[in-house]
Amino acid sequence: MTFNDDKMARRLAALASARRLAVPTPAPKKKVEEERADTRRGVYRPGRLIVTGGLELDCMIVDLSANGARLHLDGADALPEFLTL
Repeated sequence: MTFNDDKMARRLAALASARRLAVPTPAPKKKVEEERADTRRGVYRPGRLIVTGGLELDCMIVDLSANGARLHLDGADALPEFLTL
């Protein structure tokens, strides 16, 4: 048996004899009541943001309401306060 084989055998033996730990399962999250003035509806459509200076960013519009939208963006570190969707 080589050194690596012996080391592997000892590691496997240690794992086999180790006691199992009981890990608690997190409680399910309670459903939070909607606090928005307008309900959002899921749309899952591609979109494009145009920010100050003319920079355009592709995005995914996840949901929309009369007062806003939820977007998913890749690689956007920070966005200005105002933009066009």
